[in-house]
Amino acid sequence: MTTLSELPLHSVAVEMHQGMFSLAAFMVFGRLVGSLYLWFVTSDTGKFPQWIKRAIAITDPAVLVASLGGLIFLGISVLTGFVMEDWPVDQLLDNTLVQNKMILTAIIAPAWGAFVAMRLLHGPKLWEDRFATAVATGLVGVGWFGAALIGCISGILTEGRSIFDPIWEALGVDLRQPLALQLPLALSLLALGVAGFILGSYLRLRPRRVAAKPG
Repeated sequence: MTTLSELPLHSVAVEMHQGMFSLAAFMVFGRLVGSLYLWFVTSDTGKFPQWIKRAIAITDPAVLVASLGGLIFLGISVLTGFVMEDWPVDQLLDNTLVQNKMILTAIIAPAWGAFVAMRLLHGPKLWEDRFATAVATGLVGVGWFGAALIGCISGILTEGRSIFDPIWEALGVDLRQPLALQLPLALSLLALGVAGFILGSYLRLRPRRVAAKPG
């Protein structure tokens, strides 16, 4: 008999790492959208471009904190998931949904860990290097998509369904079956990482247009 109620703790940890990973990912994607706008405007003058620059600068430390918090709560959710009273370890390992969560966790933990390591290694200048930006964007994309899938599986485990079931059915993905045997999901994860890599490279490689000075 355990002294803590692991089920609520596990649920809280899952919600926390889902929220923090989503926050970090949306801020990274927001940086990309803001950077795209700045690439296409003809001048840096005006309140709106300056506001975008300030917003982009603020996202850097917030992304790092959210990513670190997500990793911490991901570890807590894994530990509490294996000690819940209602789910003995032998039953957990025989459950296809739990196996799928383990596979996805094995994918997203290194992805987010590599992103955090890159950010700590390069500092804020990470976003000034086109290759590092591209890799970081791809890692965040794969990490966020995998975390979203884990959230869907958690919904199936607790409620018997996920609100995104119609989407997975349309894509030919069945989260109740072993993920290792499903080519569409593997291709989706690969495509998302490649898309993030290409977009990040494009933003850093495209030269900015400079407004001509009058006279």
